[in-house]
Amino acid sequence: MGVGTGTAVLQARGRLVGRLVGRLVGGGLAGLYALPEFVVALALLFAFALQLRLVPAGGMSDPLLAPGDGLVAGWRDRAVHLLLPASALALSWAAVIAPQQRVALEATLGEDFVRTARAKGLAPTRLWMRHVLRPSLAPLVTLLGLLAPALVAGTAVIEALFAWPGMGLLMLRALATRDAPVVAGVVLVASALTALATLAADLALLALDPRQADAVADQPSGVGDARRG
Repeated sequence: MGVGTGTAVLQARGRLVGRLVGRLVGGGLAGLYALPEFVVALALLFAFALQLRLVPAGGMSDPLLAPGDGLVAGWRDRAVHLLLPASALALSWAAVIAPQQRVALEATLGEDFVRTARAKGLAPTRLWMRHVLRPSLAPLVTLLGLLAPALVAGTAVIEALFAWPGMGLLMLRALATRDAPVVAGVVLVASALTALATLAADLALLALDPRQADAVADQPSGVGDARRG
């Protein structure tokens, strides 16, 4: 989300450097959008794990890490192992988020309250933080709520490539062994997470734009409509 939002901000700001960088990054993200997630994951695995040897190639933790090394060492090891799979997912989803957020930012820049704030001489950083970014996050929150099912179910390939013991890999193994109870449990958990993500997106939309709560409160109830009909 951060990569996509940052790219959208660079593309929407309109400065020369920002526009050039935004176009370059936006073109790169458009190319990533055309590639399947496993291709991006394999490219990162080949470059940073096999060639440069900067991060581990897979697994959730180092099997040689002793329990006596401490909690900090354990969390650091987990973070290093999580870097590649998280980067593969982030790059793939950033290509989806960036164009949506850029359109929302450009639409917000044309609003009257933004022009008024700019005419009053508000500093650019404060203008973007207080008057541009917050109103333009509503489409992004909606998109994230809609993408939650795909995010939960679409990590199976990434987890299989990086040998990460997550829900996706558990689902693949259960399907291979025809373990129906495990499949049903994973589907139930994924459905619950999807429902919670949708509820969280709705609550976040109300927090970002309180006018939506007023609009919902002003709408007549279904019972009242039936009685008037």
